[in-house]
Order: sequence, then structure tokens, then C-alpha cells
Amino acid sequence: MSASLRVLAVQEAYPPVVGGLERHTRTVSHELATRGHAVTVAVTHHDGLAASDGPVRLERLEMLAARLPSDLSRDHMPFVQHPPLPDPLTVRSLRRLIARDRPDVVHARSWMVHSLLAAVRGLAHPPKVVVSVHDYFPVCANRSLMRDGAPCGGPRLAACVTCSARVSSAPVGVAKALGVHGGRRRLAGIDRWLAVSETVRQAIAPVVPGGLRAIEVVGSTVPDAVFDPLDPTVAPPLDGPYVLFVGSVLPFKGVDVLLDAHARLGAAAPPLVLLGSGRPDRLGPRVHAVGPRPHPEVMAAWRHAQVGVIPSRWPEPFGQVAVEAMASGVPLVASDTGGLRDIVVDEHTGLLVPPGDPVELAAALARLLADDALRARLAAAGPVRARRYHVARFVDRLEEIYADAVAAPAAGNSRPVALAR
Repeated sequence: MSASLRVLAVQEAYPPVVGGLERHTRTVSHELATRGHAVTVAVTHHDGLAASDGPVRLERLEMLAARLPSDLSRDHMPFVQHPPLPDPLTVRSLRRLIARDRPDVVHARSWMVHSLLAAVRGLAHPPKVVVSVHDYFPVCANRSLMRDGAPCGGPRLAACVTCSARVSSAPVGVAKALGVHGGRRRLAGIDRWLAVSETVRQAIAPVVPGGLRAIEVVGSTVPDAVFDPLDPTVAPPLDGPYVLFVGSVLPFKGVDVLLDAHARLGAAAPPLVLLGSGRPDRLGPRVHAVGPRPHPEVMAAWRHAQVGVIPSRWPEPFGQVAVEAMASGVPLVASDTGGLRDIVVDEHTGLLVPPGDPVELAAALARLLADDALRARLAAAGPVRARRYHVARFVDRLEEIYADAVAAPAAGNSRPVALAR
């Protein structure tokens, strides 16, 4: 174990909010605390948040954006997003927290880095700032790199303003686009950049001081529980074989493409289970939308599935559901896009197909469903590949990154200011 550090993680939400990033942070924080580090997670979304989560201390940060009408700032998220610029109440909360705890490292995710950089600017002995990029927030006002339902050709201010105004309300969309483009100079204060996939690394390199060489791909991680034996008391969503999709039922997740592809398979194909928030406008025959479920039920659904499918239209930054499926020994059909390319190895742990193409998706599903030997081969390789994302391996590298950052000179210096208390 490396020397014990005081680590402050800063992001918008933490469990009980259910999401891949929130589960990732909880898993990593617990592993760091188990190794003797003092870990605090500070969030701006407070609903259901306790004072601690086992060895991890939890702190509440104020945010002015959260006091705005939710329809102006929520944008289909289960919580209000931090804006792409310093939030004055969050800056004040962070200054007080940093003054009290004196962390060695602050690990930020998402646009909250803007408030963090404002909070540490000018401190005589600032903590080192590590930023993990789990989506496209440094370059995209919608954090998706999608425009009009297709991958974006690249951030340009005029196009970003128009695109963001269509996704959000017009005033908020314009403000987000201007904030993203205008806030890039602040990013020079970041000591270490971590990207969740090679796709994300390539996308954000133009706005990162130092470019590609300054960004390390570290992937993400999954909790140990995904590798545990199946709990026999947790029932699957259906009896018998089925095809499984796990995730939000939103257009960029490609559920419409999946429904089309499943219909093309005919009546003899196994039923399709949609497990996650939202419901499609139409459900074909033998399609079951069961809604969101606790994570143990998600894992039970994977363990009993005949085939898993991830039909994303957008360039998934990572794809944690792919790791969970492979850890469960489920052969996958996934879109050949984004971070899914890092996880799913074509013809080895799954089949990759062009995004947005129901004909190709149906053909891959039909091939996999008809070939018992192929399914068995892909299923056997999946858990081995998934071990690359085991929490112990991930945190081994994270400890090295933290220690290296603490030992290195600061990314930037400015005139010292007094900490708010």
C-alpha cells in the first residue's frame, strides 16, 4: 500500500442515486478507505444522503443551480447538473471543506471541476487536482458528442449553441455552450487527466493542456459483487431464455433500433427484456419492459440471459453494463462505437455491429441465438476479460497516480488568497 492520503472526491451525486458513475465512485472510495486512505465524497445532490457510507464520509455542497426551476437545469437527469462554470455556492462550500480537511488530492468528475478550480485558485498550498472524464463534458455542452441524433463532427461554438438550446431550454442551452467554450482556460489548473476510454481521450485532447500525452486511459471499475456466485433467492425477470437490455430507455441508447431488430427475428426468437428507467412509446410482441431494479436483480437478470445487447447510437464513453454482462458470462451484441470498443472484443467476448442499423443488429442476434458453440465460447471468455476492470487492479493504478501527483509540482500557481472558514 502507498502512503496514506487524504482524498476528497467531488461530484454531483452518490448512492442511493443509481447510476454507473455513482456505483463506480462508491466502489473506488470503499477500496481506498480499506487500504487506509481517509476518503470523503462531497456531492451537490442531497436526497437520501447519509453522513457516512461505512468508512467513507459524505459531505453536502450547496449549489446555486439547484435553486433554479428543475425544468431549466435537470435535463433528464435524476439530479440537477452542476453548470460548466464556477457555481458561487459550490465554490464557497468547497473552500470551507478544503480549509477544514486539508486534502492531499481532490478527485473531481464532471463540470464540478470548474467550482473546484475556483475554490483552490490562489491557495498557498492547494491540493492536487485529479479529474476523471466519464463523458464528454470538457468539449460538449450536452456531454454526449451527439447532434441531431448522430455523432457530432466536432465542437464549434455556433453549432454547439444551437444544438444545446434544442436539448435544454434555450437560455440554459446557450449558457451551457458558452460555459463549455469559455471555460477551457480554467482547465490549465488540473494536475492529472484520466479518461475512461480511448474514445474519450481522443475527443478531449484538443482542450487539454499537453494534448494526448497528458491524458491517461484508466477505464472504470465494477464492484466485487459482480463476480460473486449467483444468489439463488433473487429471481430472474422471466422464466426461460430471453434477450436482455439494461439501461435507460432513451433514444441515444438505441432501444428503437433494438425493438426493430427484435421484431425482425420472428416469433421463434426468445422474448426481449428491457430493464431500466423509462418505457418506449411502443412495445412489440414478446417485449417486456420491467423498469429499474436493484443491482442484485440486475445481476440475476444478466446471469439468466441467453444473450445481452447494447445497441447504443451514441459513442458510449465506457459501458459499465458491458463489463457486468461479461462478468456474468453473457455473450454480447454491442454497437461498434465509443468505449464499447475497449471492452467488447469482436468475435471473442461478443459481436460488434454498426450503431443505428437494425438489419445488422438482427443478423448478429440471429447468428448468436442459433449457434450454441459460439455463445459458449464468448460466454467463457467474458469473465476473463471483465477481470481487467476489477476494483483492486483499478485502485492499484489510482494510488500510483495520486502519489505521483502529490510529489509533482503544481499545475499552476497564482497569488495566495485566504481560505473561507
